[in-house]
Parts: sequence; C-alpha cells; structure tokens
Amino acid sequence: MEAQEKVTEGVKHLLGDPRKAILKLSIPMMMGMFAQALYNIVDAIWVAGLGADALAAVGLFFPVFMIFMALAGGIGVGGSSAISRRIGQRNKKAADNTADHAIMLSIIVSLALSLPFLPFLKEMFSSMGARGNVAQMASNYARVLFGGAIFLFFSNVANAILRGEGDTKRAMYAMILGAGLNVVLDPIYIYTLKMGVVGAAWATVTSMVVSVILFFYWLFIKRDTYVEINLREFHPDKKIIKEISKVGIPASLAQLSMSISMFLLNLVVIKAGGTDGVAVFTSGWRIVMLGTIPLVGIAMGVTAVTGAAYGARNPEKLETAYIYAIKIGVLIELGMAIIIILFAPQVAFIFTYSKGAARIADDLVDFLRWMAPFYLTVPLGMLSSAMFQGVRKGETALLVTILRTIILQVPAAYLFGIFFGFGLTGVWLGIIVGNAIAVSIAFTLGRLFVRDFFKIKHQTAQVHEKRFSSLFEDIEKDRVFNGGEGKMIWRNTKSVIHLIPLGKVEKDLLNYLASQISQIFSCSVEIEKSLPEPEYAYDRRRNQYYADLILKKLEQGDWKEREKMLGIVDLDLYTSGLNFVFGEASLNGKVAIIALPRLREGFYRLSDDKDLYYRRALKEAVHELGHTFGLNHCQYKRCVMYFSNSLYDTDRKGEGFCKDCRKKLSRRQMGS
Repeated sequence: MEAQEKVTEGVKHLLGDPRKAILKLSIPMMMGMFAQALYNIVDAIWVAGLGADALAAVGLFFPVFMIFMALAGGIGVGGSSAISRRIGQRNKKAADNTADHAIMLSIIVSLALSLPFLPFLKEMFSSMGARGNVAQMASNYARVLFGGAIFLFFSNVANAILRGEGDTKRAMYAMILGAGLNVVLDPIYIYTLKMGVVGAAWATVTSMVVSVILFFYWLFIKRDTYVEINLREFHPDKKIIKEISKVGIPASLAQLSMSISMFLLNLVVIKAGGTDGVAVFTSGWRIVMLGTIPLVGIAMGVTAVTGAAYGARNPEKLETAYIYAIKIGVLIELGMAIIIILFAPQVAFIFTYSKGAARIADDLVDFLRWMAPFYLTVPLGMLSSAMFQGVRKGETALLVTILRTIILQVPAAYLFGIFFGFGLTGVWLGIIVGNAIAVSIAFTLGRLFVRDFFKIKHQTAQVHEKRFSSLFEDIEKDRVFNGGEGKMIWRNTKSVIHLIPLGKVEKDLLNYLASQISQIFSCSVEIEKSLPEPEYAYDRRRNQYYADLILKKLEQGDWKEREKMLGIVDLDLYTSGLNFVFGEASLNGKVAIIALPRLREGFYRLSDDKDLYYRRALKEAVHELGHTFGLNHCQYKRCVMYFSNSLYDTDRKGEGFCKDCRKKLSRRQMGS
C-alpha cells in the first residue's frame, strides 16, 4: 500500500522517452546557468569599481565561498539523484523522505559551518595575510554571507529537489530571478546606498532570500510538486543520509578538486609565461567556462534521467539517455569551438581593450584557438560523471573528475610547457592532451557500467523466463476441468483456495496464479466462475472502488465448506485512510482481494512487462492470503509478507515466505 501518486509533468518526462527527457530537463537549466554566469560577470564589474582593496577583500573570501558552494551543491546533487532513483522505482514515500532529509541536512550543515566562525572572521582573514583596511572589509563582507549561509544552502537544495523530480522549469525561474535581482541590487546597495563591498554581499543575500521564499511557497504552501515535504514528522534515517552522502560527498570533493586544479595550473602557467601568462590563462578560461555552460545544464538532466532509469532497472533507457546526451553535448561544443575560432580576436578584445592589457591580445587569441579541441572532449567526461552520480556511483564520478582535473591535466601541462620547453603553447597543449586521455577513460568506464547493467538485467530476465515457461508446461499437466461451468482445479491436498474474478480478468493470469499459489500453499486451487463487477462499491467522487465493501460482500457468500477466497479485480481500490491499495484481507479470516491496475507498468505510462506484472500479482495474492492464515507483516524485506510501501518493495521481495513465516503458516494449516 502507498499514498496516491501525483504524476507531475516533470515525473512524466523522467519516466518517458529519455531523449525528450534530456532536452526537456536540460534546456531550462542551460538558461538558468547562463543567467548565473551573467550575474557573476556583472557582480565582478560592480565590485571592481570600488578599487583594488575591495577586489582583494572579495578574493580573500572566495575560497571560503567555494567550500560553501561545494557542500551545498553536494547535498543537492546527492538528494537530487536519490529522488530521481526513487521516482524510477515508483517509490514516492521514499522520494518524499529523501527530500525531507536533504532539506534538514542543508539547514544543519549551513548552521554548523557559519555560526561558530562569525566571531572570529577578522582574525581568520588576518591569519591569511590580510592587513588593515582589507582585513576589515573582508570580515564585514564575509559576516553578511556567513549569516546568510542557511539561505544559500536551502536554495541550492530546494533547486536540486525540483531537478530531481524533473521540474527544471521552476528551477530555472528561481535561478533567473535570483541572478536578475542580484544584478539590479548590486549598484543600488554598493553605490546608491553607499554600502561599498558589504553592499555586494547584501545584494547576494537579498536575492537568495527572495529565491528561498519562492521555493518555500512551491514546496510548503502551494505543495503542487511531486515530492511532499513534511518536516514535522521528520525522523533521521541513517540509510537515507548514507545514500545522499554516497553521491553528495564525492560531488563536493569533485568541485573542490576543480579549484585545486586551477591553483596548480596557475603555478605552471606563471613558470612558463610569467604574470602575463596568468592574465591570458585566467581571462581565456572564463570564456572556456562560459562555452561549457550548456554542458552543465545537460549534466543536470543526465543525472536525473539516468537516476530514474537506474531506479526502474531499465538499462535501455539509461544507455539511450547517456549516449544521446553526449551526442547533443558534442554537437553544441562543436558549434562553440567554431564560433571561438572564427571570432577569437573580437572575444579577446573584451579583455584587452585597455592600453595596459593590449600586449597580451595575440597570446589570448592563440589560447582561445588552441582550446577549440578542448570543447569537443569535455562532454565525454562531464556527462559520464553526471551519469555516475545518477546511478549512485559517486566515488566513480569523483575519480573521473580528479583524473581529469588534477592527475592528468596538471602533469601534462607541466610536461609540455616546462619539461619540453614549449612555453605557454605547451601548457595549452598539455591541458588538451591530459583532458582527452581522462575523458576517454571516463567514457570507457561509463560504457563498461552500462554493459554490466545490461548483463544483470539479462541474467535476471533469463531466470524469470525459465520459471515462467516451465510454469505453463506444468499447468498443462496439472489442469483438471470440472463440468461446463468454466471452473478449473489444481489438485494438491484436501485444502482449497478459491480464486474469484470480479468482472473481466485475464485467463492466463488466473492460470498462473492458481498454479503458483497451489505450490506455495501446498493446497488445491479452484478458479471460480467470474462474478459481476462490484458496482455497489464504486465511489464516483474518487473514481475508485471501496475495498472494505467488496470484502464484506464476499464474506456474506455461502463459503462454509470452502477454506479461503481470493477476489481478483481489475479495478482501482481504496480503503479508509489510504488513497489506494494493492490488496486487502481479513486477518485470520476467509476472504482477501487484490487489485490489478497499479501492478501494470502501463499505469505509470511505461512499456508493459507481462512477466513483471504477473509476478507482482502473485506476490500481492500470496501476501493477502497469508493474512487470512493469520500471518502479520514480516520484518524480512525478501519475505512475501513484508509490508510494501511501493512497487519497489513489491519487486524486491520474493513470492515465498521466509523461514519463520513458513513455520507459522505450517502450524496454521495443520491446525485448520
């Protein structure tokens, strides 16, 4: 049993065509990321107007801010990928619980990082080498952002929750609103209100607060998202925290590794080309990062779509999403590379228009053109990492990132630039070569994972196919027809279970259930003539049927000489306090019932899988019949008597009883 699912447009995308899903989810995130990049550029321009001390103060806080962003982003990615996997498993309750944990983690971590350091900010920056006015400006700037850390974390995680359920449009709206508001507020706070560098911090916090209000409205007031957040009933679950951390911590470390890589590359560049080389590299790298922003948007889509496919145990959909995203990424970056090659002088002029910077113009043009092949290799690495995050392989995503940013790029840049003496040109060549080797390894690892995922499904399918085909061979041997009433009996012992279809129920399914139930319960099973659909239990307001009324009606039948009855309906059932049920039974009674619609993949707009559907129906039938023999829910997750919160739980457990439940059942049957 589980709460009724709200199938939002985002969830439909996640569970639908993976190609369309990649596009639908990625395009809004590209636009949101471009808005964020624009804000970063404009913010730097406004702060630059305050002079060198202000730039130094902001620069001192930048490493701390990167740690904040890495941790907030890590919790977000970990929560987002876990939510997508739960959606793929059609386990809404677990998706809701994961969202609760992500929100709570964001609040706890933000407070733990910010509050203890607030009184010691000036001392912290002084210890970093800041003196006089710069140390004071840095501490004033940092105090505002430390105080607003909770808004930074909450907005990042709330955005990730929306991405995880496929709602990237609203994630984009919040990003554009925050970035746009920051751009507008910067000059007002910095210059009009004469707040100086602190004004830039307040503009950032104000824009984050507005974004948080918007997220809070969507998640807690309007509540029209797929996941439902209920912090009042929050109870920490180590398994969920571990699942979020398994992807989140590596994602945070991966982001920090990029900062370390930039620091190390700067050391190589300054040795190969002096301070002018650093100016060329830092200016040109901004353009490179701007050119790869579309890939960041695609990567977010890949994590969500592959996560849902992995949760659904659908390797075909996972592979399609992964490869399609890489193809789209390569095409986009090819276009970026061509544009940069053609317009390199014009792009370089943006950074070299002043007399003091004009001397690096030619070197910057060379850098931009050298980097053209780099664009084409990035999709293989970045999107492979995104796929690994989606399938809960956070440590592999981290390995791929460190391999690309630190292990190969930096040594290759040193090798060609310093060791072989090729200067700055050698450094650029080293970055390209190191990245190309790293992404080739990343893509190979990605393909190997997908291949292994296919093998696992193929092996599982072979086992089920063998069981399924042998079952129907046994049916032909065991089936006995009694008269012309359409009744079929599987003889085993004197005990009898009656299968009673109410309305139209597939004959092959009835045969399958009868044969399997006969073996599991060691009794004879009779398929009775179909009864009319239970119109007396129909609730027009809900467009569902009330399970309790059907049970009560069946109990009133003349079943004295018969042991157990299982009603089977191809109708959507509900009961008091629950929006729907897969089945219902009288504990220690005679009657049980199962509902078939929600056991089909087609109900969730997925391709129907007959084998999977039949096995689900069998598990629900055995589970409810177990209740009629007096069995309660079992703690063992593989036992058929384990309580199913969702189809994921139903798919995970077996059709048979655990050792303890089997003993209890034997005692009940012997005593009956």
